[in-house]
Amino acid sequence: MDYVAFGTAISSDPRFCSAAHDLCVRMLDCHAANPPLAQLMADRAQAHIVGICYHLHPTANAAAVLRLLPPDTASRNRVTAHLHALERRGALVAAPRGRAARTRNLMLAPAFQAWVDRWVDAVVLPALPFVPEPPVALDDPSARQGWFSRWVAAQTMGVRLTSRLPEVRQFLDLRGGYVVINELLRRDYALPGAVTERLSRRNLAARYGLTRTHVIDLLAALEAKNWVAEGPLGPEPTDAMRAQTRIWHGLHLGAAALVLSGVLMPTIEEALAARAAVTPS
Repeated sequence: MDYVAFGTAISSDPRFCSAAHDLCVRMLDCHAANPPLAQLMADRAQAHIVGICYHLHPTANAAAVLRLLPPDTASRNRVTAHLHALERRGALVAAPRGRAARTRNLMLAPAFQAWVDRWVDAVVLPALPFVPEPPVALDDPSARQGWFSRWVAAQTMGVRLTSRLPEVRQFLDLRGGYVVINELLRRDYALPGAVTERLSRRNLAARYGLTRTHVIDLLAALEAKNWVAEGPLGPEPTDAMRAQTRIWHGLHLGAAALVLSGVLMPTIEEALAARAAVTPS
C-alpha cells in the first residue's frame, strides 16, 4: 500500500475540507475540555509518549516506551522526565505488581484514560467518510487501543506524517503549536460565511490553557515564515501554509481511514520489526 499516494488522493477529495474541519474541531474540543490534561500533550513528542503509554496500559515503563517510539521522537532523558511529570500530575499511577514482577510499571489513571479515549476518537473518527463500511467495533471502547496502535504503526511503516513535512513538524514540536495551527485551519476549512467572529489571541490562550504572550509568539513565528497574514477577521493561513497543512491532514486522514477499515492491521511492535528488517544497520 502506498500510504502517501492514498493520503494525497484524500487531500484532493471533495470531502476533504469537511473531514479536515471535523478533525480540527474534535481535536480542539478535546484540548479545550481539560487544558491541564492537554498540557501533558502540548507538543508532538509528549503526545507520542502518552499515546505509547496508552497502548501499553497497564504495563508502561520508560524502557518499553523508548522501544516503541517512532525514530527521532524523543530522547531517553525526555521520555523519563515526561513519565515523571505524568506521575506527578496524577495522569499515570503505579500498576499492580505481580509476585514475579521486576519492573515498576505504570498505567493511566481512570480520568486520564477517559480523556485519552476522547483524544483517540478525535484522531481517527474524522476519517469515517473515507471508509467503505463503518468498523464493527465503532461502539466498542476497548477498540481504541487497537486503533491507536495501528495508527502509530502507520507512521512507522511509511506514512511518517511530519518527517515528510519538516516545516509542519517545526511548529508541532513547539508547546501549543498544534492547537494554534489547528485553530487557524478550523476557521479556514469552515463553510463560507460560517466564521464571523474575529480571532482573539486572548480567548485562544484562555481556551487552551496558554498565555496570551505565548500565543502571540507562536503567531509571530508563523507570520515570519509567511504562513500567517492579517485578514478581515484577524490572523489567517496563507497559501504557503495551506499547501503544507493540506498534505499533512490528508496523510493523517488517510492513515486513520486505513486503520478503521482494517486494511492496516499491524501493531506498533510488528511495524518496528518490519522496519528493522528493511533498514540497513
